[in-house]
Amino acid sequence: MRNSLILRFSLYTFTFSLTALVGLETSFGQSGQLLQKNINVNGVARDYLVYLPASFDGTVSFPVMISYHGGSGSAQEWINYVDFRPLAEANNFIAVYPNGLPDPGFPQGGRIWNSVGPYDNGNDDIGFTSAMIDKLYNDYAIDQSRVYACGYSNGGNICWELAAFLSDKVAAIGPVAGSMWTWTETLATPTRSVPIISIHGTFDFYNPWDGGPPYSLGLVETNEYWAGNNNANSSPRITPIPNTNANDGSTVEKYVWGGGNDCVALEHYKVIGGGHDWPGKPGANRDINATELIWGFCSQYSLNGKDCISKLGVGAGGANIATLNSASTPTLGSSIQLDFSGFNGASNGFIALSLRKSTRYFLGGTVFPDINNLFSQIPVNADANGDGSISFTIGNNPSLLGLTAYSQVALRDANQSNGWAFSNGLAVTIYN
Repeated sequence: MRNSLILRFSLYTFTFSLTALVGLETSFGQSGQLLQKNINVNGVARDYLVYLPASFDGTVSFPVMISYHGGSGSAQEWINYVDFRPLAEANNFIAVYPNGLPDPGFPQGGRIWNSVGPYDNGNDDIGFTSAMIDKLYNDYAIDQSRVYACGYSNGGNICWELAAFLSDKVAAIGPVAGSMWTWTETLATPTRSVPIISIHGTFDFYNPWDGGPPYSLGLVETNEYWAGNNNANSSPRITPIPNTNANDGSTVEKYVWGGGNDCVALEHYKVIGGGHDWPGKPGANRDINATELIWGFCSQYSLNGKDCISKLGVGAGGANIATLNSASTPTLGSSIQLDFSGFNGASNGFIALSLRKSTRYFLGGTVFPDINNLFSQIPVNADANGDGSISFTIGNNPSLLGLTAYSQVALRDANQSNGWAFSNGLAVTIYN
């Protein structure tokens, strides 16, 4: 009983409520529609907010981002604080903000998200989420393969449970300042590789970064579990994030467990000196923006993972629109062939390769590999039809897993005012 009360106290008291910070604003300055929706789940009335961007007309299936408030919070408070509506307008997705329920045994504690396991209070939040996704499809014909979930604190806790118990419906998750419970790891039944971006401060004393035994796992241990589930690289690639704001009292390291099945990766942003907060907001780390990072990461994926080879932009010049593509599978130790076509007859030039992506207008075309950080520039030739190919062998070094290389072909073309024609860009990610 004592342990149960301790856990409830952590959910209700130590989970940050945003009411005092944001109030109950209703004016959000967007051109879409904010709708209150209700649903009955096994006899229990549940509700959630739906934001439809101005571009939504029902003719195209939009992806969905579900954002879960923290303990003792509400959907209305949360949408006014972590607001996905501008991103929804810019990227054509539906933003959803569900409401939790009070613990039946402790109703004065406010709304929370229930945990499957030894402290289950009877509220079926996994079932609620599943029914809500079904209702969103019935109401708005959403893209069921691209439903994502993120959340803060107790809302982050449930994200880990969605990955564990609802991976057939939730394509990717983004928990912030929310730990995975030890019993979630024990009981988890994921049915696929799950892309996950997690963001967590090392000074978070509500959900400790190193874990809070016997209740919660540390973030490295949690990601190692999911790396094993995803068949990803067992060791993360760690890179520092530029400290663009020296006054926020924290810095950030990015961990990547790459190379998982279906080109799935795990990303973790360790906010060194960060607290129990949402980076990008006042008082939190300002080197990163959690809202933008979560959408940017999750939106790459569907329930089938993502394509490990994808085109970037379009070509410029050539007899037709010059293209670069590959039918190869970029795995460790394999050979990969890049094929280009549509150039203006026999010519010569080069293929540029970089581990960094840019979008820069250069010599009449858009260049996608970062030309200031090329790791290779290899001469290539096109035949009389304007076609050609080049092959590479990928090393068998596990540290290469999850790396993405950006490539593009440029060939001399006397018919172009600048003397060059460009293919589209190509992003190639190495996986198992």
